[in-house]
Amino acid sequence: DGYITYSSRIGLPGEEFEMWFRGPSDVLRPRGADAFLIVCLTTAMERGLPLVVEAPVSPRLLAATRSMVQDIFHCWYPELEKVSISAEPRSAGSIPNAGGAASFFSGGVDSSFTAYKHLDELSMLLLVQGFDLPLQKTALRAKVAERLTKAADAIGKPLIEIETNCRELTDRFVSWPDQQFGAALAAVAVLLGEDVRRVFIPASLSLAHLEPVG
Repeated sequence: DGYITYSSRIGLPGEEFEMWFRGPSDVLRPRGADAFLIVCLTTAMERGLPLVVEAPVSPRLLAATRSMVQDIFHCWYPELEKVSISAEPRSAGSIPNAGGAASFFSGGVDSSFTAYKHLDELSMLLLVQGFDLPLQKTALRAKVAERLTKAADAIGKPLIEIETNCRELTDRFVSWPDQQFGAALAAVAVLLGEDVRRVFIPASLSLAHLEPVG
């Protein structure tokens, strides 16, 4: 139907959970298990469980999550333990020099500012259903999507809707605003095809009031 659903079986002691992302097949072009490694990392750290990934992942991502990313989160939140990550790195390949850009868009002040600031280079705006609004609230989600589509049309950019159930797992173990939402945004970003070279995450706190945040 023009959409792709990208899913993974997440195994925890005594249970399994099927996590998925869904979006237009001409926009979501996933490679390997990058998105699932990213989105599950803080849950593994909170549980103190090793991460075993049964699909290839980006070598750059693997190196970063084994050290720097875990160092930062453990420094901010000592209850998040550093864990081992077992995965096969895939061929690095080449990074395209050209390509458009995308930005997450909720219609608020921060995301609107980011959209206007980078208007000339943006090829799309991203609305992720299942982040701010639960998937079960179908009527409210449809109303929000309708309004944001009009806002995107007004600035001449397509609004791409992506759905995910990742919070149904991670909310059980880690705080969405403090420890998780940044990873979830990054997971969506790595699912985009090579036509998208850069992804902007709108700011929240100002430079004068920075603090550890997800």
